[in-house]
Amino acid sequence: MEYWRVNDQEVAEIANNISYVGLLQPIVLTRNLEGEGYQIMFGEKRLKACILLGWKRVPAIIRNPIGIDVNRPSSTGMGEKDG
Repeated sequence: MEYWRVNDQEVAEIANNISYVGLLQPIVLTRNLEGEGYQIMFGEKRLKACILLGWKRVPAIIRNPIGIDVNRPSSTGMGEKDG
């Protein structure tokens, strides 16, 4: 897996944008399978920008680790006929 550093200048620009228009797209989190808490899937720069702005809460969408909605029945086998 490849990691990259978040550019502080880019975060500052995003923070400036958020201060004018607000956060238009929430960050996306997933539950941490190795313990409590969450991991950031998408929006690390947006989160850092919101922290830079002093936000105490940031709008987020929480996804299941494997991307399956546990409240919806699986489509496996639905509509299939035996035989």
